[in-house]
Amino acid sequence: DLIPTGTWCDTLIVEAEDQISKKNNEMIVATFRCWGGGKQADIKHYFVASKPGMFKKMMAALGMTKVYESGEVIASTLKGKELRVLIKIQEDDTGRYSDKNVIAAFESRRPAGVADVPAAAVQDDSEIPF
Repeated sequence: DLIPTGTWCDTLIVEAEDQISKKNNEMIVATFRCWGGGKQADIKHYFVASKPGMFKKMMAALGMTKVYESGEVIASTLKGKELRVLIKIQEDDTGRYSDKNVIAAFESRRPAGVADVPAAAVQDDSEIPF
């Protein structure tokens, strides 16, 4: 029961904690509770300090660019924040794991009545290194 690729979802960060990755890098692990496509899902996202692109985009969507630029982000301050995320399905080509929903992009919450942008109009910039 996955949320379809290309669905923009309202989301709430229900958990966020500082951790160290297997490669000994600082990271924040955040759990997003997402509602979209008539479904609900909790999606974990790993923000690794050595690859700040997605984290920087999320902080901008939250209106927290100055906090990000200060370099003093504490994971617990993210808990309870709301934003919208673009969902995609990550397929496991090896067959060892089930397919899963992942977050492809972030945007700030819009006021009620503002129409969604069609997913086809969103450029996938996940390979951009900033």
